[in-house]
Amino acid sequence: MSWNKQKNAMWAGALLIVGVLTFCIGAAVGASQTLKNFQDTFIPLMSMIGTWVAGIATAGAVWTALWLAETERRSDVESLKGMCNYTITSSGQTGRLAVRATADGKRPTRVKSLEFQSPKTQFLLAVSWFDSRSTKLPVTLSYGESATFILDSPAEVELLNFISEHCQGSAQGLKVVVCSTLREHDIALPHDLTTSLEQRASQCKRDWSAK
Repeated sequence: MSWNKQKNAMWAGALLIVGVLTFCIGAAVGASQTLKNFQDTFIPLMSMIGTWVAGIATAGAVWTALWLAETERRSDVESLKGMCNYTITSSGQTGRLAVRATADGKRPTRVKSLEFQSPKTQFLLAVSWFDSRSTKLPVTLSYGESATFILDSPAEVELLNFISEHCQGSAQGLKVVVCSTLREHDIALPHDLTTSLEQRASQCKRDWSAK
């Protein structure tokens, strides 16, 4: 049973207990015509209520323990935040496309590969060319640690060709996917970068056609 179903079941049980207790108290008061009858009915009922309250407290403790365990389970996962943009690797050098990823989850993240995906196509582009100053793959990142993956010139040419040939010349919706051992982490590209890539892809297509 999922956590949401467990939570709903416990709330339903608590409401049922409250309803039964309210009914019992009302029935005891309604059936008592004298003080003695009321005492004979109400005192045993209060004893029973004490048992029910103890049961409710136990159920509450179990619910709290389950909630804490679920919260811990949800937080104990791989998580990455990142950005993608142009970077200058040395003085006077043309800006290179770079992806910076920072681990912000409790579990260490082992980054294995990078790829580009677009809603314009079912194909993806695996990045295989990296600058010599780029972080080497695979790499394991603990909480707060970062890695910078700098694409080499052939990788940028492949990306421009991917946009031109498979994405209808559009970089809208294009994203970097950082693949780790357990999951994929999406990094959206900023608008100015997608615009620049579209312009460069269009220019490269014209240059290729002219050859």
